[in-house]
Amino acid sequence: MERNKNILPKKVILLLLLCLLGTFSVFAYASNAQKIFPVNSDIFKNIEMLYIRTGHTPPSNAGPWTADELSTMLYMINRDELCDAERSLYDAIEKELDISPKYGRWQQIKWGLFPSLELYLHTSRDKLFQNKDAWGHDYLKQKPFILGTLETWITDHVYGYFDYGVQNYKYTVTPFGESPLNTNIVDFQNPLRFTFNQNDYNLPYRAFGVIGGKGWTFQLGRDRLSWGPGVVSNLILADNFIYHNMARFTAYQKALKYSIVASFFPHPQQYASKDNNDRPWGDPDEGIYGQLKGIYMYLVHRLEGRLFGDKLKLVINDGHTYANKEGLLDLQVFGPTMFAHNLLMRSSTNSINSIEVEYTPFKNLNLYTQMVFDNITAPGERAIWKGNKVAEGSATGFMFGAKYVHPAYNGIAYGSAELTYTTPYLYLRDAGYQNSSDGVHNQRAGEWGINFIPAVRILSYDLGRMIYDEAFLGYKYGPDAIVLNLNCGYKVPNKWNVDATLFYMAHGTHDKWTTYNEVNRYTLFPFWPSTRHFSENHKDKEYAKRNSLYHAIALGLKGDYQVKENVKAYGHLTLATVLNAGNIKGNHKFDAQLTTGITYSLVSK
Repeated sequence: MERNKNILPKKVILLLLLCLLGTFSVFAYASNAQKIFPVNSDIFKNIEMLYIRTGHTPPSNAGPWTADELSTMLYMINRDELCDAERSLYDAIEKELDISPKYGRWQQIKWGLFPSLELYLHTSRDKLFQNKDAWGHDYLKQKPFILGTLETWITDHVYGYFDYGVQNYKYTVTPFGESPLNTNIVDFQNPLRFTFNQNDYNLPYRAFGVIGGKGWTFQLGRDRLSWGPGVVSNLILADNFIYHNMARFTAYQKALKYSIVASFFPHPQQYASKDNNDRPWGDPDEGIYGQLKGIYMYLVHRLEGRLFGDKLKLVINDGHTYANKEGLLDLQVFGPTMFAHNLLMRSSTNSINSIEVEYTPFKNLNLYTQMVFDNITAPGERAIWKGNKVAEGSATGFMFGAKYVHPAYNGIAYGSAELTYTTPYLYLRDAGYQNSSDGVHNQRAGEWGINFIPAVRILSYDLGRMIYDEAFLGYKYGPDAIVLNLNCGYKVPNKWNVDATLFYMAHGTHDKWTTYNEVNRYTLFPFWPSTRHFSENHKDKEYAKRNSLYHAIALGLKGDYQVKENVKAYGHLTLATVLNAGNIKGNHKFDAQLTTGITYSLVSK
């Protein structure tokens, strides 16, 4: 009898487990609601077009996004108000999200295989265009030869993703572009070099776990980030890195969204002062597997609100970098409601703030602006206009833009215009200490700073060392620039798309390796990019030769065609002209760049 009493609870537990499993099978989803869509996915751009077309201010452009968040955005649009082409686009988005319950279906594992072949042809052999970032179809847009993906989930609240690609990496013995013809498989300069040493082993670029529910998500791992409406780039958090090692929390509903991200990078002591030349910093003594020291974090949070009948969107962003050579983390920097992070720890933190405003006055047209404030003169601080001999330079940036969308024939026409201005010291700063008795903050070449220009580590077997690849957390082209971008295109949903862009930039002498110095009346550049480089430079010992504005003009034409449901062909032509390259007067360059490709998608059912 005692034995029977023990058996009954086990049978009850087993029955409950079977019922629970059956419940999941009945109410399971074809795609997980916490599935993450990356910042370069077309799905958000398509939703944004529908919002502008119907007279709504675009939804949150702080990516990446979950399927649940994108579905919330999509279902705010009245499908009945759309024309035939827009309905086709709406239905394609809904099909891709596909998180409706499916009877008797509970998938836990989904894999994908995406082989791509790309050809790169250009006319110039100049060193300027051997950098993959100097192409219209740049390194972040280039596809791996083979990309494999794996998605897993348990219920609709837990999701995991991992990808791995076979591709050439960014820094090799033979520079990209040295040969007029290249591919994403073979280096035509050395056709037999597609070996173990030439493949990119810095992957995965996207690998993370997610937990979440209706209206909230928490993501931990490696992914790309971008916040803001900018077409070329954004001012406080832009899509410039191949990945962020980060933790991200987001809570959202129709009219309000809050996001906070903590992204971690190598401390600059790993690579500062190692190389004072024009190539990426890297420690030759570190070898391939060096031990990391210290902590360097970028923490940024964002509050978005939609007002006045969905016509106006206001956004406040607040961020700061935190650095500690010993690797200690001060938890007070994580305060979710902290603004300006005025913790009075100049040797450890550096704050930045921005404001975004988007307004849709009527159907088809959206206006937007971004303003970023890295350093401004507060009451009581020194300023040149107050009569001080030296002062901290203003570090701000401004963006103004407009987007237009309109149905035409059996497709959708669209266009945009964007103007951006950044001051010469935006994103730059020293490490918080003073080099002189008069209180002036002047940085020397090789001294790291608590700035907004961190680095990711790239292992180059080909070069036999670790490379620290620096980029701006904010605007792609950094400080000291005026950028005008004009764009127009035409899209036939699920069939083809063509897009033309005219890009112009006037860039001053300051770059990501310019040392931070307080300004005087001779070095102050209040209204226009600089034509002289007064401070030192971490990479260029001949910085004093910079004597002119750098002008870049690029005309781009790109398009894609859906050959079959799982086969897409695409191309990108760029005609690039650079005047006064390197800010040296009379140093002119030209390159015609053509990228063509075809990609195939194979995804498990």
